[in-house]
Amino acid sequence: MINELTYLNAKWFWPIVIIALLLMVLFIWKDYSSTRKKNRVLKIIVAFLAVLSLSLMALKPATQVKIPASTAIILTDNVDAEKLDSLRSVYPNIKTITYDRNTPLFSQDDRPTSVYILGDGISSFDLWQVEGLVTNYLGEGDISGIIALNYSQKNIKGNHSEISGVYHNPPSGNYLVLEGPGGIGLDSVLLDQKDDQEFKLSTQHKAVGKFLYALAEKDSLGNIRTKDPLPFDIKDRDLLHILMINRFPMFETKYLKNYLAELGHHLVVRSQLTKGKYKYEYLNSNSSYTTRFSQKNLEGYDLLIIDAASLRSLMGDQLNALKAAINQDGLGVYIQADDRFFRSPISWSGFAFKSETSKAIRFTNWPRIPILKQRFQFKDNLLLEPMHQKDSTIYSAYRLSGKGKIGSSVLSNTYQLLLNGHTEVYQRIWTDIVSEISKSKEQFTKWSSENSIAYKDEPFTITLHTNIKTPTLRSSQNLQLPLKGNIDLPRLWNVKTYPKYLGWQSFVLEQDSSEAFNYFVTDSTKWQAMRRYNTILVNKRTLNDQIRSNDQNFKLQPINRIWFYSVFLLSVAYLWLEPKL
Repeated sequence: MINELTYLNAKWFWPIVIIALLLMVLFIWKDYSSTRKKNRVLKIIVAFLAVLSLSLMALKPATQVKIPASTAIILTDNVDAEKLDSLRSVYPNIKTITYDRNTPLFSQDDRPTSVYILGDGISSFDLWQVEGLVTNYLGEGDISGIIALNYSQKNIKGNHSEISGVYHNPPSGNYLVLEGPGGIGLDSVLLDQKDDQEFKLSTQHKAVGKFLYALAEKDSLGNIRTKDPLPFDIKDRDLLHILMINRFPMFETKYLKNYLAELGHHLVVRSQLTKGKYKYEYLNSNSSYTTRFSQKNLEGYDLLIIDAASLRSLMGDQLNALKAAINQDGLGVYIQADDRFFRSPISWSGFAFKSETSKAIRFTNWPRIPILKQRFQFKDNLLLEPMHQKDSTIYSAYRLSGKGKIGSSVLSNTYQLLLNGHTEVYQRIWTDIVSEISKSKEQFTKWSSENSIAYKDEPFTITLHTNIKTPTLRSSQNLQLPLKGNIDLPRLWNVKTYPKYLGWQSFVLEQDSSEAFNYFVTDSTKWQAMRRYNTILVNKRTLNDQIRSNDQNFKLQPINRIWFYSVFLLSVAYLWLEPKL
């Protein structure tokens, strides 16, 4: 049934119409300028038919024709044999197509009107192949394994990484084990009989480089059931310039300055001995510092650690200089709180506290040891960014203030963790605080991707935010990759690639080779449960919507150009022969 007429080369419509009109004008002028008047009107009509048929050959007219109903079965991974047999009993001669990633399912001339999809479903990057078809998704098989994973592939030497996720239908008695590059177990969690079990694992990074960890599932006898890669790209720590100011010497400051100095940070420590007299210590630093606060004196520092008593003593120009250094220069400030600060916080700090009875806290998924704290906790608000919390209770936090940050904590006497041999916990607490609050360095290039892991021969998309006007991107194999710009955000670019090689790969900007993006490529046999789960979700969501939106199928059928060609030849033949007759 013909519904409407359209043109396959519709974008050329007006240029072709203009050329056709010019040809007709030229022919009419030529005919009327001739002395031969015989059959003049007939010749104009024939010329019109010739030009019209020539134009239609260029435009390629087509009609929208309803496709005869036809059905096919698409077989994907993990097909249910019973469902397949049931369909074949209903449709004995139904066509069966085996799905293969990145391979066409059917040709344009052999495209069915409806399909049944069995198994896990079609990968998200191949769903375009069934657009416009009536789809019946009959997948959704049983899955046992990790269906959700959350972790950051990039981190800093000395920091901890947390790997969290959800295990669907866990086998009781098995363990999830986080293994280091040499297969050494770093952390583990026991699986139980819950339908969906959330888990968290953690590790500390002690070296710089690209490392391949693994998340293994083992049974009660230690046999490995599955083992999937966890790549980490660990960078060296940026050395900070830190100023520490105390009203009087404190044990907390004594141990903290030693720890920060061991990491290589540049420290200036000022402690008040008596009124107007101060003691200065310089660790990894040749800097000099005067007793007076000024924005100029503070501009070279990334972090100020100051006790609440010293902060309260700042008045007038000194306080204004500190606020300017925070808001304008991006200085980070950590306040060593005291009891007075908890009961009556300094107003411009932006903190508020409430009392609680506990004097210690045990953080979930940390070593289960008590950490001393004041009998207070932060009052939560939208501007507060937690650094240490348990459930909804916040124990360390910061807030943004202009370009800088202001932070504090209710944890107290953390140096006792060192004295009790819990060095790792102490380091973890202060690494989090220092790295979160310190002055943020301006980044001219920032990379991001939706997934931490890429798969061979499957699309992997990366977003690049850079100040470079026309960036040029090259792969590990020195191939230039096309970048797609963003109309609304001119400094935002996207690149899609299909990795051909396993292992670590990278992208590098030609204009700045130091700005590289490292990513890890594995094969489709890894993270099977998560891949299956995500494929089932996207098929259920996409294909079920498609059933409701497609009840008829049409295709464009071009009109055979032989008819236009025949009319053109006959018309031209007449115009050529007519003067000779």
